[in-house]
Amino acid sequence: MSVAQLVCPLYRAAGRWPEQPALEEGSAAVTFRTLEREVSHLCRQLSEYGVQPGDRLALATDDRGAIVRWLLAALRLELCAVVLNPSQPDAALAAQIERAVPNWLVTERTLEGVALDGFDPRLFAARPPSFGNDAPVGVEIRPDRPYTGVFTSGSSGTPKLALHSYRNHHASALGSQQLIPLGPGDRWAAVLPFYHVGGLALIFRCLLAGACLQIPDPERPLADLVRDAAGPTHLSAVSTQVLRLQNEGRRLDQGCLRTLLLGGSAFPQGLLEWLAPQSVNVLISYGLTEMSSQVMSGPVNADGVLARLLPGRELKIAPDGEILVRGATLFLGYDEGGMLRRPLDNDGWFHTRDLGDLAAEGLRVLGRQDNQFISGGENIQPEEIEAWIARYPGVERCVVVPVDDAEFGQRPVALVAGLALPDDAEGLRAWLRLRIAGYKVPRVYLPLPQTTGTPLKIQRQPLQQLATRMLAAEGRRR
Repeated sequence: MSVAQLVCPLYRAAGRWPEQPALEEGSAAVTFRTLEREVSHLCRQLSEYGVQPGDRLALATDDRGAIVRWLLAALRLELCAVVLNPSQPDAALAAQIERAVPNWLVTERTLEGVALDGFDPRLFAARPPSFGNDAPVGVEIRPDRPYTGVFTSGSSGTPKLALHSYRNHHASALGSQQLIPLGPGDRWAAVLPFYHVGGLALIFRCLLAGACLQIPDPERPLADLVRDAAGPTHLSAVSTQVLRLQNEGRRLDQGCLRTLLLGGSAFPQGLLEWLAPQSVNVLISYGLTEMSSQVMSGPVNADGVLARLLPGRELKIAPDGEILVRGATLFLGYDEGGMLRRPLDNDGWFHTRDLGDLAAEGLRVLGRQDNQFISGGENIQPEEIEAWIARYPGVERCVVVPVDDAEFGQRPVALVAGLALPDDAEGLRAWLRLRIAGYKVPRVYLPLPQTTGTPLKIQRQPLQQLATRMLAAEGRRR
């Protein structure tokens, strides 16, 4: 690794692009020089408080500009910063704080009535001071120590606390830049939360490239943001966010946006057709927390093929179809009661439990091993059915879950948004019968409930429980 890579990325950016905007919070811009001064001052204050290298810092705040400053101070002071979802119920947030075992806690929350079982981290206000003219500290960093922690989505089990080093984030950002050009004067909008690695990765991409990280007002509609003359040039989003723009009749290419990076699973055919004629470079991506976000990306296409493996990553398909990954972006491991566990095989591969097919044109992600179920002796991968339903005219989003069945063991049930159910169900069912095996065609179609927040990962278990309750209620009414 070169000397430049061992230097704090903010310090390096402040030297190269001192007057370029590093951060935009609403309408307020902060240059790299000013941000460097703020972080240096915060480092001095934390040292005076008694913060020590190796301490753990938990960040549970809605103030995302503050999170950026705390993260950069943590890098300088050799702290491990765990970013938590601040909108969780008190009990859930308290449970994650306990699992993170921080020495210091940054939050606006009081967690009233919730006991932390004798665990009492010292508390900081969420917004650090933004003044001072302190000499830089911690300019040379150790890139391989635990630096950040995020909880996995827990879509197929209990969330795990994944730890990353700065080297992981650095390699992730450099690899991304090989596919997505980014530099001074560009603006990447942070509409994904920092408590997911996909949002966290944006900080390091912008720092290394000299680009500006835009943190829009959370109340501002995405449609207004992308139409602004000073709006983002780059945007990471999930399909649901972009679908809202389509439904509102708002285009993406009426502002400054050049690149849209889409994450998530199968995209509705109507969304792809709406994006195609617009003058925006649309990319789809496969990534995971354990690989510091992006692994493979490529131009959006109806088959969901990811054409390019990014530098610093390796990927192969196991004989059973599972996707295996390794490389410079591979995380340090899971924190389990203060012990670090890195679940790799003898050759250093991480088993993702995602299923895929790798051919000359690229990777197709087929679904999760955990989601597969058996119906009448046949294996069913719900993501395959979802991909077909997503192509049906009018469908905005869909999830297929198994529901217990006395004859077949389990049967697929589809929860669908965008159609008038039950009226449209027979047309969709007939359309599917022409395209997939009969045992895969759901017999029942239910409305997918509206969700709040940013749906980065489908939570299948609650939807399976909901479908079971809805069918039971329907049976009682009959």
